[in-house]
Amino acid sequence: YTSVGYDLDGLYRPEAVRTYLPGIAAASSSPNQFSSAVGYRYDLAGNRTRSELFVYGQTADLVTEYGFDKLNRTTSIRQSGSAIYGRAVSLAYHADGRIRDVTRYGSSSLGAAVDPNPSAPQLIGTSMSIFAPTTGRLTSLTHADSAGKAEVEYDFTYDAFDRIETYGEKR
Repeated sequence: YTSVGYDLDGLYRPEAVRTYLPGIAAASSSPNQFSSAVGYRYDLAGNRTRSELFVYGQTADLVTEYGFDKLNRTTSIRQSGSAIYGRAVSLAYHADGRIRDVTRYGSSSLGAAVDPNPSAPQLIGTSMSIFAPTTGRLTSLTHADSAGKAEVEYDFTYDAFDRIETYGEKR
């Protein structure tokens, strides 16, 4: 059977979640060796700032870091690790708090959009969201490539109960 272990911090948030698989533990040198684990870190406001996934080892296979502004809105998400190619997104907001746009990068650092240096962040696209001014509902979402050309566009309409009624996709 598979078992799961948890470590909680003083506010009862998960700090570590470990999965133990019998076949893997028996093959390791330690009977208490975990098969996979996820660790979490938080800032003083309670925002999760980092998660790390370990599979069969001591090196993080996937690290996700989160950035926040003074209003505790997510402003960046960065992923790196031995199991993936680095990638990142940055988020910008309208004055009223709605997401204005999302910029996607092909590396785990944020910065200059396109650079011939492979260690520099490579802009791989942007997303723009349009919300209805009276309801705040998402009505349009566009993903564009690094040159600004729309790759795909989504349109949404809603019923009286705020459920998505129609969903359209244009490529």
